[in-house]
Amino acid sequence: PDKAYALLERDFDVETKTTLPNRATPVRPVFTESLTSGLVRPELNNLLISVAYPLTPELTERVKDDPMLYDIAASIMSDECFQQLRNGKGVSYDGGVSIDTSNHDHAWSLQASVTTDAEHTAVANDVFAAIFAKESREYSNDQIQAGLAMGKYGVLASLDSVNARTTNIEERLEYGCLPRDVDEVTARLRALTVTDVRDAIDSLVDLAATQLRFEHRTGKRKALGKVDTIVDQSSFM
Repeated sequence: PDKAYALLERDFDVETKTTLPNRATPVRPVFTESLTSGLVRPELNNLLISVAYPLTPELTERVKDDPMLYDIAASIMSDECFQQLRNGKGVSYDGGVSIDTSNHDHAWSLQASVTTDAEHTAVANDVFAAIFAKESREYSNDQIQAGLAMGKYGVLASLDSVNARTTNIEERLEYGCLPRDVDEVTARLRALTVTDVRDAIDSLVDLAATQLRFEHRTGKRKALGKVDTIVDQSSFM
């Protein structure tokens, strides 16, 4: 009963018995605007395709505050992306979804990438579009629970090591946040629920529906195809 009621609360205002906004109809990304750039790398045999959506300031702060939750959400989306690219379409042996925090926090983004043949560019983009439009309700409980369990295990299994503790401090500092005590990290991780993960996935899907889409391709000039901007490697090497 508790799980059933939680699902009702997710999609409906129980008091007024009305549907919550943006939940009755699946959110779908709108690709009316996008920017595509290309980096010429003559030595590459395949094309590296990356699609990204800038994180809003609000979502950036949520990721900073609860990075483990969003890592888990992104990993579930990533596994689905990989399965569709490899087993569904058969166009690649890699590919996935991540939240890129490697740059300045004003430049963080939600992104998907894959290495494939140039002829599969459209197929890869179709998969990315499907992944970024797939709401959490479309993932099975097994998928969510498995991703949550793996995420918890990955962190909890290493927290006793000195390296893991220093890595935790380093990552918090890179985020521009004060480090958290390991006990606090552990308590938060143990408290994460399936509902938390589903809400995080939906927030990422909502982001992709509202932010400008950037696509970047790396490969030979012929493989890049039609792009807005081409950068030659020799221009900065």
